[in-house]
Amino acid sequence: MNQPSSDSMVSRFRARWDEYRQRVTWWTLIVVLVAFVVGSIVEPFGDFLTGLRFGGSALMIAVALLLLDAIGSDRSAVGDDAGLVVERSSQLNPYFMEALRKRDFSVVFSGYSGETLYRILSDCFNEIERGRGRTETLSIRLLLPDCDQPMVLPCRTDDLEDFPPYRELSSRRTEEYVRKIEAAVSGLESSGKVRRVSFEVRYHRLPPVFKAYVINDELCFWGLYPIEESTFRAKAGEGGNVDVYDAKGTRAAMFGIRAGAGKTQELTYKNVVMWIETVWETIARASASGTRTGGQ
Repeated sequence: MNQPSSDSMVSRFRARWDEYRQRVTWWTLIVVLVAFVVGSIVEPFGDFLTGLRFGGSALMIAVALLLLDAIGSDRSAVGDDAGLVVERSSQLNPYFMEALRKRDFSVVFSGYSGETLYRILSDCFNEIERGRGRTETLSIRLLLPDCDQPMVLPCRTDDLEDFPPYRELSSRRTEEYVRKIEAAVSGLESSGKVRRVSFEVRYHRLPPVFKAYVINDELCFWGLYPIEESTFRAKAGEGGNVDVYDAKGTRAAMFGIRAGAGKTQELTYKNVVMWIETVWETIARASASGTRTGGQ
């Protein structure tokens, strides 16, 4: 059995300390204050504390806790400004669930196929169906690559040229999840669980190398797709298999940034949102069935 490393033990201790630091500090200070007050009023208790040399030790402990609290607060502020890091898509779920506590639930997604988004939204919509959360209005916007058009990625590995059969496969996968998300949104509207819904999709011809989730106009997770080699397995009679380069997000970390959470995060958040909005308003186009707004 693998023993936990000293680094992991320290990390766990720091996480626990950050969680309970303020409670421990202030309860200790309260106990010290109460002890001094009671000792000054009740003589036997005061004599007992004097015998223990309580005053000096208690003050030293209180000062030490205050210093640790200040140091911990400074470290937390720096960590918050550096942002959150999500290494697996399942780690995004708590942030989406937290967003359900607000009456207006909105998600802007820029990415490849929307498969991960569909899985996360399915969990969110199940919560709404069960009457959990406070969501009354729902807004979903998807900004996706137009896989029906020639692209620089995905491409063949031998000559880096566009490879339509693989691109068509990507297009079918993307449309599958678009329709699934749209159907789930429509189901919520039909059930009356939300008062108003909005669902929009636009497509662009940029290579699918960037992904981002903007949640409730206040929290954004973004990352870059690494380029990896895949094999397109042709059916019988369609020629041999073809190696292609394609964007893969399974091993890509995502970085969380909050609007108004410090200069670094604020500027990064605005930059990511500006990129999405400018692509949406300029070079992205809606398909014939790609825009739908409903509700009252």
